[in-house]
Amino acid sequence: MQLAQTLANLPKEATMEWNAEMGIGIAGLLIALVGLAGLVSLWPSILVEPLPPIDAAQPFSVPFKITNSGFLPIKNLKPYCYLHWAKVAGNTFSANLSSNDRWNAEYLARGEAITIITNFIHSNILPSEADLAIVVDYNPFGVPFKTMRSVSRFVGQFGNTWQWLQQASRPIRADIHRSIGYWALGRH
Repeated sequence: MQLAQTLANLPKEATMEWNAEMGIGIAGLLIALVGLAGLVSLWPSILVEPLPPIDAAQPFSVPFKITNSGFLPIKNLKPYCYLHWAKVAGNTFSANLSSNDRWNAEYLARGEAITIITNFIHSNILPSEADLAIVVDYNPFGVPFKTMRSVSRFVGQFGNTWQWLQQASRPIRADIHRSIGYWALGRH
């Protein structure tokens, strides 16, 4: 009620300026939100999915499909497979990183995919559990000096069949970054 009385006592020019400024502010905010939504929709996006295993007795024979699910192409893809740990016959294997130059792709258009097969462990004994991540370093289209990293983590367990279940990657990201850093140092 007090606001209405205050506005009623203002000269008409002050009230009109206040409304015009509010209109410009609201229009600016809407334009900024639309621009931000446009940028978010153009942000690069990588989708990693496990496919059925090539050999049902070998969980690490599972192909992983890496798809450019963003709107713009991506360049210079370099996939890695990071085995955080695996338990096989009472033994635990951990912090193993692999890559293969045949996995690399110079260019991946929207919707295009590549497939990698990790084959970390080949054993007559199935692992009881495993935790791995598919890591993809790439350059977004139009940004030549920026390398981005996508991490997709999967935890595998054996019941009646082996299943790779997607999990949050944040708990192992520091280990992945460290391992890839060591890998890069050793290769140069």
